[in-house]
Amino acid sequence: MDVKIENKDIKTLDNGDTVYITGTDEIRQRVKLACSVKKGSFVYDREFGAEVSENIFSFENAKDRLEIILNEAVVNIPDIYVGVVSITDENDAYTVNIRINYKGQDIGTEVIVFE
Repeated sequence: MDVKIENKDIKTLDNGDTVYITGTDEIRQRVKLACSVKKGSFVYDREFGAEVSENIFSFENAKDRLEIILNEAVVNIPDIYVGVVSITDENDAYTVNIRINYKGQDIGTEVIVFE
């Protein structure tokens, strides 16, 4: 069980209670956070996150390189594989669509924006 993060904040109900998530929703959120946080920027765990530099997007094999980096970011989440579906360059930001595989089963896609 984990706290649900929505719009970069903890999700709460109208009465102030915290919303929790479990199962594939929890796994997808953990993967998205690990892939979208810049490695070294999380004060409580400097090893958390992905080491993505902007110049990676200029390589011809950017998808392959990024896929390796994102899978390194999720190495502490058991039985996860992240596949990069697409990379789009929009207004000085890169939108990356990823597909998440958990224990051999596709559990959905997420969108990560690198600015």
